[in-house]
Amino acid sequence: MQQNLKKPSNVFVHGFLTLNGNKMSKSKGNFLLADQYSAELDSDFLRYYLASKLTNKIDDIDFDLKDFQKKVNTDLVGKFINIASRVQKFLKTNKNKLGSDLEEDLIDEFKEEAKMIFQDYVNLDYSNACKRIMKLADSANQYIDRNQPWVLAKEKINEKEVIKISSTGMNLFRILNICLEPIIPETAFKIKQYLNLTDDSFEHITISVKNHEIQSFKPLIERIENEKIDNLIEASKSG
Repeated sequence: MQQNLKKPSNVFVHGFLTLNGNKMSKSKGNFLLADQYSAELDSDFLRYYLASKLTNKIDDIDFDLKDFQKKVNTDLVGKFINIASRVQKFLKTNKNKLGSDLEEDLIDEFKEEAKMIFQDYVNLDYSNACKRIMKLADSANQYIDRNQPWVLAKEKINEKEVIKISSTGMNLFRILNICLEPIIPETAFKIKQYLNLTDDSFEHITISVKNHEIQSFKPLIERIENEKIDNLIEASKSG
């Protein structure tokens, strides 16, 4: 992390963690054990959900299972992973290789915002970091929507432009992955393997990725299905 980031001056204490709106209580059958959760879902999902609510103030956090499902599916799957899944197929014509021509201005905007995100981490304001990251994810998806590579790809003459759009999208995805790594480290590492950038980190964020081959796309995060949540709700009741 860059040396010019300010260090926090205080140690922060957080409030209580409740479950589905109620105080955790073994006697009342309202609690969830770590092994019950891990039997159903990825630990990174829980890290992201709690981080999205965690500020540097003393606030209680409620682990609402239905809200948890919606947030993970919307943010991590629908916004973040969606970026890579939307542009990967258009790189096949270039043998899964990112091109050298990129929308550098947009990528630079993401790099600058990444510095603010890591300052949020230093200030222990994880909630604001998550908000900034998902705002960038929205911007990346809007960029793809505006340029419509699926339309351009119908004409051979647009091949270079399609590769540019897709390569830019992958660079934006890669920046977001670096920003999310402190929260979802296991998933971030899988993504770095997919991008063939296993040593990638915040120290490398100023460098854009060009003329670089990535792996074929495969599901990097699976949606949380209702069955998984129902199982956790039952587990929280039975202990």
